[in-house]
Amino acid sequence: MLAILHLLYSLTLQAGYGRADLGVVYPIARGIGPLLTIVLAVIALGERPTLLASIGALVILIGILVVTGNPLRNAGNHPLRRITWGTATGATIAAYTLWDAFAIGSLGLAPTSYYAGTLLIQVALLAPGITRRREAFAHATHVNRTPIIVVAVLPQLAYILVLTAMQTSPVALVAPLREASIVISALLARRLVGSMGRVASCGDNAAMESFFALLQKNVLNRRSWVTRDELRIAIVTWIERTYHRHRRQAVLGRLTPTEFEAIMNTPAALAA
Repeated sequence: MLAILHLLYSLTLQAGYGRADLGVVYPIARGIGPLLTIVLAVIALGERPTLLASIGALVILIGILVVTGNPLRNAGNHPLRRITWGTATGATIAAYTLWDAFAIGSLGLAPTSYYAGTLLIQVALLAPGITRRREAFAHATHVNRTPIIVVAVLPQLAYILVLTAMQTSPVALVAPLREASIVISALLARRLVGSMGRVASCGDNAAMESFFALLQKNVLNRRSWVTRDELRIAIVTWIERTYHRHRRQAVLGRLTPTEFEAIMNTPAALAA
């Protein structure tokens, strides 16, 4: 069940990033997820967190909002659609978190074996897609071997620690504490590498994450390249021909830069 919920989360997140701005989907999902978890844990699981624990959870949620900023500022002309994707992603986060709490707390499953079994099921579900793209998969693992190993190990260890915490602590407390990593990472990033924008602005990461998500979807996932030069040319071509000229932007009223320039240049030409 957890494997299906995780795949549903990944698909919802990717669909949200493809149809809405990351700066809207990300903060809403990270805020809605633990909030829904707390409410449903009290209603469905009968948890009764102490006053001190409730205050601590509230402080974490406030910290998330401070770090990610105001998502409505980036919602553009269709805020409801963008907010809906963020809320849907948050709902999937709450779903797999509550299932974790039920499996660990009520069914008494061991965190390590429970999560290992889930990962094996996910691998089995994703195997057909990997088989169809063997060349791209082999190339990606060869080029990005070290980052893949790091990402494959550290988040899984962190997840097992979260599951272990659920053995002795209510999920209404664990869920918001899990999101404390967002606040900590933002503070560390500010301290160690600085920031490319304002303090507590989700746009710092959103700009690059949104760009690389589009690059991955529109270029890297389409085919494999024999040489780095071919890939370099494909990336530059996509950036210059599509990303800069034909990408619809909320600040331009969902027009592309080319369309916007045509509209603005016509009155200027007539006036001249």
